[in-house]
Amino acid sequence: MSSAPEIHLNKRLEQLRPILLHAGDHVERMRRENHIKTAVKDDQSPVTNADIWANEYLKEQIFDLFPNELYIGEEDQIVSYTEQEPIIWYIDPIDGTRQFIDGTAPYYMMIGLALHGEPVLGMVYEPEKRRLIYGIRDEGVFIQWNNHEPARPEVNTRWNTHLPLVIKGADRNFYHSFEKETGIRRIGHIADMHNALAPLEARAQGMVSRRKTWLWDYCAPAAIMAAAGYTWGCYNENKPVKLNFGECLVDINYVLPPDIPAHIKHMLLPKS
Repeated sequence: MSSAPEIHLNKRLEQLRPILLHAGDHVERMRRENHIKTAVKDDQSPVTNADIWANEYLKEQIFDLFPNELYIGEEDQIVSYTEQEPIIWYIDPIDGTRQFIDGTAPYYMMIGLALHGEPVLGMVYEPEKRRLIYGIRDEGVFIQWNNHEPARPEVNTRWNTHLPLVIKGADRNFYHSFEKETGIRRIGHIADMHNALAPLEARAQGMVSRRKTWLWDYCAPAAIMAAAGYTWGCYNENKPVKLNFGECLVDINYVLPPDIPAHIKHMLLPKS
């Protein structure tokens, strides 16, 4: 496939929203009724029958709607594809499987769409709270609770030194020097909210992950934050890449306010 057809993002969102909500309600019921079976993947991470069911169900639904497009789910074990693929659906059936199993923290179900390598549509559903957050390029961000009418959150995209910054994957010496030189408090996790989406509730001013991340973990939240006016990006081998560079694993990824001071950005990201 060398080119993408005309894309109607709002229509796609309306087609997929009930599908994602249904999938979330199903896995939540599986967990609540103790129908979960757990196994260990080759990388020693856990996987459940709910992960596998949701992965296949979401893929089947997307295939039925868009049969000529590429879709990659976490449980497919696909790690490479044709570079410059014009349309890629990234599916994370359950982000936070360990938390899903033991009930210690929220888990999420995510669908992200990358168009020519740009994240343009993202959906993140939290079944336990019945909260759906989604973003559409040129349309903005919306939050929907319990199937009620979606609402637009008020999002401040300005750099705010009073808010912490989520930074993951660096060593303690870096964290210490970063806080000392910038005066910005570093945190490693936001409770009850996907880390990349924390600016939507003014709980952090952005996120930088300096550890390897799969694109099915990144595409949906990156699309949401891009729709909110934040900058996004990812690197592989210290080179900036788009979300269709032929692989599914990136070394560094971020969502940051567009006016982040240059010297702070240089501390956080490779020079390119």
